[in-house]
Amino acid sequence: MDTEPYTPSHGQWLIFCVQIDTKYCNKSIEEHARAAKAIVEGSVSTLQPGSLAVIRLVLKDDAPFDFDSVHHLPLPFEMDTTPVVVEMVYKKSQDRCFARIKTDLSRYDGVTAFCAGQNVLEFLEHGSADAMSIYPFTPPKRGVELPLSNYVAFFKQLTRVLWAIGWNLLNPRYWRGHWVRGPLQGRLESTLPPRPWLRYSQVPDTTSFKDFLQQLDETKRYLGLPLYATTLNSSPYAFLTLVSSKEQLFTKQARYNNIFGPPAGYASPPPMNALHVGTLYNTLFFNNYGRHNPNISGRITDLVWNWCGMYSSFTLFAFAAEIQGKKFFAFSAPPADFEAVTKEGLIGNGLGPVQPFIQREFYIRTT
Repeated sequence: MDTEPYTPSHGQWLIFCVQIDTKYCNKSIEEHARAAKAIVEGSVSTLQPGSLAVIRLVLKDDAPFDFDSVHHLPLPFEMDTTPVVVEMVYKKSQDRCFARIKTDLSRYDGVTAFCAGQNVLEFLEHGSADAMSIYPFTPPKRGVELPLSNYVAFFKQLTRVLWAIGWNLLNPRYWRGHWVRGPLQGRLESTLPPRPWLRYSQVPDTTSFKDFLQQLDETKRYLGLPLYATTLNSSPYAFLTLVSSKEQLFTKQARYNNIFGPPAGYASPPPMNALHVGTLYNTLFFNNYGRHNPNISGRITDLVWNWCGMYSSFTLFAFAAEIQGKKFFAFSAPPADFEAVTKEGLIGNGLGPVQPFIQREFYIRTT
C-alpha cells in the first residue's frame, strides 16, 4: 500500500476514453467496487490497495452520448483521493457504454491503468477474478544497475539541449516571438493556438501498423528530427528512451541501451511544463500500447489517449494501439509543425477518416 498521503498532481494526469459496444448497466455500484477489490487483491496488476476506484455514472435519457461528449464530461471527485479511477458511463436506452480510465502518472503509468480498465470490463461481464487477464507487467527496476550507456544517452541529450539553446538565443525570429523549434519553444506556449490532433479509429484492415510507422518516419525526416522518444514501462513507472531509427524502436536491447532518464533509472514522467517541452524538443514521441485482447464479448470500437493539458509547444506525438484486432492511431504536433506536415500530406494516407478530438485541459483538484 502507498504509505505517503495522496495529493493529486496538476500536470501529470492521463485519461483514456474507451467505447464498448455492449452494456453492463445492470451491474450495481457494489459490483463495480468489487471489481476494484478483485484487481488490487489479485495477481493481475501492480496496483496497491487504496490506489484504484471503480465507479459508475448513468446519464439521463436526454444527455448527449457520443464519444466526444462523454470524454469531456466533468471529472469525478474520486480523482482527488485515488490515483487510478475507472469510471463506467452508461445510458439505459443505449446498447453501448464507455470506460473513462484516469491515472495520475506521478503514481502509476498509463499501461498499468489501461490494463486495469480492461480488467474492470472483464470482471463486470464475468463476475469473477478468474476471468481477468494477467498482463505481462515488467517488474520495477528500482535499484537495478543500468548500463553505462544510460548516462551517455543522458549527457548526449543534455549537450544537444544546451547547444540548441545558444542557437535559439542567436535567432532573431525567437526574439520577435515567432515559432522556433528548440529547447526554448515552451516559452511561447501562451502565444500558441490549441494543439491540433489527427485521430483515427476506423483504420482499414488493409492498413498495417508498419504503414503508420512509415508515415511517422517520413515526418521525422521531413522536419529534421534526429530522435524518437519512447518508453519502457516498468510498472508502476517507466523509463524514457531516445533512439535514432524506427528499427531501434522495436529492438528491446536498443531501447534499453538508450535509456535517457532520469540518470538514476526510472521514475514517473515529469509534469507537462516548459522544461519537459524543451528537453524533448528534437524528438518525435511515439507511444506504442501494443496489442490487447480483453476477455469480453463486447467490441471496443473507439479509443483516445489524452494527457490532460498537453502543451501546444510539446514535441510531435504519435499513439498506436490494437485492441481485438482493431487499430487505433493518433498524431499531434505544435501548430506550425502540424500545418507543415498536413500540407505535405505526410500523415493520414490510408488511415481512414479523421475522428473529432479536442484534448482535455489540466486537471484541477475539486476539493
